[in-house]
Amino acid sequence: MSTVHAVTNSQSILDKTPKAGEKDLRKNRSTLNNIILTSTNAAEALSQVIPEVKNIGFMADSIRVPTNTESLIVLNATFQARANKDGVNVPLSRDKLNDIYKKAANDPDHLVVYSEEQNVSTDLIGMDAAIVIEGQFNHTRTAFIDVDLSNVPDLPDAFLKTLSQSILRIPVVHAKIFGWYDNEYGSYTNRLGDLTTYIHQNLFR
Repeated sequence: MSTVHAVTNSQSILDKTPKAGEKDLRKNRSTLNNIILTSTNAAEALSQVIPEVKNIGFMADSIRVPTNTESLIVLNATFQARANKDGVNVPLSRDKLNDIYKKAANDPDHLVVYSEEQNVSTDLIGMDAAIVIEGQFNHTRTAFIDVDLSNVPDLPDAFLKTLSQSILRIPVVHAKIFGWYDNEYGSYTNRLGDLTTYIHQNLFR
């Protein structure tokens, strides 16, 4: 996952001299004039919410850009799929992924909003949602990976002889999913407000 992230108050308005021992020199560069590559704790945070992510292997990075709010998540996910030899009848597609988000958007909790508009960042400032899915831009691509089973260690010869060929074609679907979030007001502050209300209601039951 990559986030195209608005600036934060930990960054410098102007270029400054780094402190002794600093490793990430980019953080000392001007937020007003640069696209800045940096890290993010999103991967660790996600594993706290969805522990299964630890077993999958998940990487995250961030690109800071000179905007005051509104950020974009680009999620890359790879799935093993099922398909015939011609690559048709693959059950995972852009439409099926978007249907998942459309269904989630029907929940009144304001966590997910689904959009097929051609949005830019300023269109969504203050949107009351944890994330706005950019449905029009989501897409998938299916390919086959050829695995030569004769090179796989510890496979019994008897098993290999039952196969018509030693090459196994595995269908793989790569999906790109795009979502906006307002890191100052719409997504962050409103969700903290919801959490505070939830805690208050449950403390005094």
